[in-house]
Amino acid sequence: ADVGKITVTGSRSGRHSGTVKAHSDGAGASWIPRKRFLSDERITVRHSLDVTGASGGEFRLRTARFTALPKAADTKRGDTKQILSLRSRPDLHPPIPQILQPPTADATPAKTFLAPKLGRGDGGEMILDERGRMVYFNPTSDHQTSGDFRVQTYRGKPVLTFWKGASSRGEGHGDAFILDQNYHQVARVRGGNGYSLDLHEVVITPRDTMLAIIYQPIRFDLSPVGAVKRGTVVDSIVQEIDIETGLVLFEWHSLDHVGLDESVRDDITPRTDRFDYFHLNSIDDDGDGLILSARQTSAVYRIEKATGNVDWRLGGLKSDFKMGPGTQFALQHDARRQPDGTVRIFDNSSEEQGQRSRSLVLRLDREQKTASLVADVRHPGGKLFAATQGNSQLLPDGGHLIGWGSQGRGTEVGPDGKVRFDVDLPAGYDSYRYYRMPWTGMPTAPPKARAKAAPNGATNVWVSWNGATEVARWQVLGPDGAVLGDQVWTNFETFVRVPGRPASVRLRALDAQGKVLGTSRSTRVSSR
Repeated sequence: ADVGKITVTGSRSGRHSGTVKAHSDGAGASWIPRKRFLSDERITVRHSLDVTGASGGEFRLRTARFTALPKAADTKRGDTKQILSLRSRPDLHPPIPQILQPPTADATPAKTFLAPKLGRGDGGEMILDERGRMVYFNPTSDHQTSGDFRVQTYRGKPVLTFWKGASSRGEGHGDAFILDQNYHQVARVRGGNGYSLDLHEVVITPRDTMLAIIYQPIRFDLSPVGAVKRGTVVDSIVQEIDIETGLVLFEWHSLDHVGLDESVRDDITPRTDRFDYFHLNSIDDDGDGLILSARQTSAVYRIEKATGNVDWRLGGLKSDFKMGPGTQFALQHDARRQPDGTVRIFDNSSEEQGQRSRSLVLRLDREQKTASLVADVRHPGGKLFAATQGNSQLLPDGGHLIGWGSQGRGTEVGPDGKVRFDVDLPAGYDSYRYYRMPWTGMPTAPPKARAKAAPNGATNVWVSWNGATEVARWQVLGPDGAVLGDQVWTNFETFVRVPGRPASVRLRALDAQGKVLGTSRSTRVSSR
């Protein structure tokens, strides 16, 4: 009722009717048109509200000239030698993570989160336990990838979040998903205002909203950068979405605030007809502002949420800070404001670093307009270069978890610079990001098992329970419930050999204290 009358008219589509829908926090509302606006038309909005940028109860905007989204083009690569074959789950074909450095005694006591993709086997969301053994794998369907898989907090509880959809040229078009500790879907978050979400970032704010990225190609004049006049530019968009209602609370477009001349791309020719000039790849909530990382400008931006204006630029061609020794970065990802006010960045390829990627921490002096080096964390064992993707995570004790993007590798480095855990994916696979985080998974689906007659009158049993993180031991039960044998949990799939030839078996999972966590359905013992 407080919103009052709103009149919306399109220069081509005419008068629009719509509905006012309240945001779940009770602090505002959205006006939703009943039909879409047309491409390249002027929209006039009349109202009685005090809206920023409006004059006399009226403001105007213009829709872009949209073009088609790219078709999914990412293809599988590598070989099938490092694909896990599971007797109890023949439907799963995950890659086998290679533990290059087992966790040391002082490594972070947490699970590892990654989302392998592009390899010959399955891609999908994966969790490794504290020792690097797989405990969860959720495969994606054909022609889809997933990314940014991690633990976040929603409505005061730990949840899993990830993006899933089609990808091409480093751009994604899909949705974000939220799962609870039972791996049940809590929410599927779609882009608002007709857009689909990009793969690079899905972050839940303390307000139980989601900050997400959108890549939208539009028709654009590229002649200012020496390319074709009738070309296509990729607009990088930020949305803050009310998870409960799906309504958009905030929307920002790079083309409104950052010019094409800030791009550092050097492959533009007079024939170029498509220009991804910004390539936004991370968003960090900074109170009344947002910290944005743009790969193709080699710069980090802070924008004001109230106006959308750029508060400051760090790095790139128009930096507001004088970059001190060792602070230059390029083609970066994952810029985050830290609790002490410093900014942490995954530097993919700074020229002055000789194409050696690193986790970088900078201190910004707003008065003196200088940036100074606080930390430069690299892999001590070699020259690792992430041509694309990547992230760094600050660990509770000051260490860093670094995801090496296109290298397919994740490394935990302690405050002393020594490697505490190092894992790699088979050839052909990579993972956009890696994380180390606490997680307790309790699937409601029962364990799955397979049993087969073995020589000398014994029975071989294979059992797995996808996502169950607390299993310490398996017991094999006969048809009458008697315990035939047991085995310590060894990996995603545990093998047990028991004496005798029961007609069927069930598998019972116990935790470290001997508590029963779950039991499989009865499984017939096969003769072959």
